Amino acid sequence: MAAPLSRGVLQALRAHLPASAVRESWLRRLREDDAARRQMVGRLARAPPADPSAIAFASDAVGSHLVQACLRLSVPAERAALISVLAPAAGTLARSSHGSFVLRAALELAPSAADRSALIAPLLPRCAELCATVHGAHVVHEALEHASAREREALVARLLAGPPTAAAAAAAPAAAPPPPPLVRLAAQTHGSLVAQRVLELASDAQRALAQRALLETARELAQSTPGSFVVSTALQHASAAEAQSWLARLLPHAAELAGSKAGVRALHACAEVSAHADEQVARATGLLAGAALEAAMRALIGGAGDGADGGARRARARERCDGDGADAAGDGGSGGVFDDGGEDGGARGADGVLSGPGWIAFPARALDARARRRAHELARQLGLVSQSVGEGAERRLIVRARHAQSQSPSCIQT
Repeated sequence: MAAPLSRGVLQALRAHLPASAVRESWLRRLREDDAARRQMVGRLARAPPADPSAIAFASDAVGSHLVQACLRLSVPAERAALISVLAPAAGTLARSSHGSFVLRAALELAPSAADRSALIAPLLPRCAELCATVHGAHVVHEALEHASAREREALVARLLAGPPTAAAAAAAPAAAPPPPPLVRLAAQTHGSLVAQRVLELASDAQRALAQRALLETARELAQSTPGSFVVSTALQHASAAEAQSWLARLLPHAAELAGSKAGVRALHACAEVSAHADEQVARATGLLAGAALEAAMRALIGGAGDGADGGARRARARERCDGDGADAAGDGGSGGVFDDGGEDGGARGADGVLSGPGWIAFPARALDARARRRAHELARQLGLVSQSVGEGAERRLIVRARHAQSQSPSCIQT
């Protein structure tokens, strides 16, 4: 029979072996030895103050790996016994850097709806508070994923609730009610993950409430990195009327938003849902195309080219992008790579670079193989289209916005 597995043995191992070795040896033993696993589960599935306890182990750097292993390797009856011990401490474990991983595994592997409900119940009263923490947000995210429809509705209701406390509501009875916790979470790094999950999984009625609440701060959300992801998710799951409301809130600020990566991300989401929208949408996405293309090409040109002529090529590129635009501007243009001059709708710049509204074309000789790969990757990340056209000396790399028309051969001839 296997030697007793106890907290004392764990502490001894931990004192003499690195954590990775402890995890490997114990996990292998639990996986290969059913008797050892049953013995370990039997010891852990005892409520405090019994020693050892699953709660104490779950909050420990090494012990948490053992509890997770027991949850994954045990039979349903053993798993249910472990969960019955962990459930009362779910609120505390959700805040723990180690316990949160155990709790997420328990939510995923709970053998019955009753076991999962026992884990979720302690999270409900402090749901919004947990979402504002690193580990709690991931626990609530997991709970939303695996909860029943009724439990998910209860979790979302907490995030859409009004004043956080009765005292706060009484302090300013005549003032406008504070925004629901979901709005505050949407602008936070970890809370935004929960906000996105709410938009994906909530019922139609609750999703509509979430959309209305988030719309109140649409511009601010679009300007922040976490919030821009929430805006993108909101647009993906919006009804036609809701999508038009988002566009009405964001597109008047398109020029401002196009100056940041977060804003570009939000505007790309607008463009995705407004492919058949009116002229106002087309103008706004045109602003986006210019800003996104110019930012991408500046990054590309700034690092393009290796070898003896790489420095000269980069200098010419920087001069082309940052100079007064005398060579790049068309008739009546204002300078820079994105002027709209020229009879063919494009402007010819130094080194044969052509540009027009929402597109730019580089001669292949201006970019080496690595720079061309970077161009394609940058275009993909920004939601742009990149393609190589022409042959030989007339070969060009074109990067354009998705809504911009493909250029005719006359536009890309050297």
